[in-house]
Amino acid sequence: MIDVILTTNSPGEVSAWVKPVVKKLNQLNIEKNIYVFTPPCVFSSGNEGKVISSIEGVTETYNSREYLKYILLNKKPQDFKPTENGFVLFLGGDFMHAVFLGKRLGYPIYSYTERDYGFTNSVKKFYLSNEKMYDKLINEGVSANKLKVVGNLMFDSINPALSKENTKKLIDKKDDKILINLLPGSRPKEFKYILPLFLNTIRKINNSRKKYKYILSKADFVDTNNLNKILKSKRIEGEVEYIKKDNVLLIDKTIEIEIYEENLHSIMRESDFALTIPGTNNLELAVLKTPMLVILPLNEPQLIPLPGLIGLIGEIPYIGGLIKSKIIPQKIKDREYISIVNSMAKDRIVPELIGELSSDILSKKIIDLTEEGSIQCLKENLKSLKTNKGAAKTIVDDILSEL
Repeated sequence: MIDVILTTNSPGEVSAWVKPVVKKLNQLNIEKNIYVFTPPCVFSSGNEGKVISSIEGVTETYNSREYLKYILLNKKPQDFKPTENGFVLFLGGDFMHAVFLGKRLGYPIYSYTERDYGFTNSVKKFYLSNEKMYDKLINEGVSANKLKVVGNLMFDSINPALSKENTKKLIDKKDDKILINLLPGSRPKEFKYILPLFLNTIRKINNSRKKYKYILSKADFVDTNNLNKILKSKRIEGEVEYIKKDNVLLIDKTIEIEIYEENLHSIMRESDFALTIPGTNNLELAVLKTPMLVILPLNEPQLIPLPGLIGLIGEIPYIGGLIKSKIIPQKIKDREYISIVNSMAKDRIVPELIGELSSDILSKKIIDLTEEGSIQCLKENLKSLKTNKGAAKTIVDDILSEL
């Protein structure tokens, strides 16, 4: 029996890192328990546990409170029965938590990382997404036998389940309409703010052009029950109604936005254009060759989470908001790109909009980007992105061969 201890804590990490690793473990003929810990993290949606529990093969998942009790008080979570044989694999969150768990259990510690690292003396091996990270760690004195480049784990998570034909039937895609897919985020805080901006933008677009069809891709991490509360926001212009039985948002009684919660990769692939914010879905859309506009509104910068200690300070009521309002605009200004796609390509292959954004600005930009010829140009840009799969298999095979 092997204990697989995974640490993670954000919607993107659960979907793009945990799922493909667990899927690969499930394909092997080994006896195992897969325990997933979600330690404290400012990027958490609060619903990670619910989503992780639904992943086939996961034995148990433990939240931040259960994790802290175990690390600080040595009080084991319920149904957590580790054996003497296992390993800890960091798949997101703050890296120190994986180290603490490894030390507590006496298990070897492994890490998949795209940029974060530390505790190099405690970690048996770092699995890296690219050669640049490898060169960086070598230059900083990390031993080569602790490093292995495996590629981008996110690519392994992108698997449209439906055929093109079945997807078109599902969403009732029309050839005479441009299908715009709205992805307003997977954390309740950002969803609460971004959704009204998106709805106002659709209202403006539809008033000027009638050639669009709209859908909204809702992540597992967002609770549909909060929709009616969000729709009462003063930020929303006009009248918006959530028709639960049809899973549709109705703007001004005439504009329909269909909400989908399953087969999202298949739907992304058949979308003509997507409006989204920085995150994992940028890469998913790019791999599926779907043109997009990535936006980062700085109208209320205090709503944007930050990593590390400054991120924890930023969550302190009142004071944290003031600090983030000063820090975030400067941090964004120092970054060359906000989309993971552009960062990987080191080129602006998908359009970005940053700053104080209004529905007027967004609607004009979307109309321009969806004009005849513009969508095809954006699709051509995405062809330059390399999307090799296989990282999950390499990681799992390597760890088990060492054990």
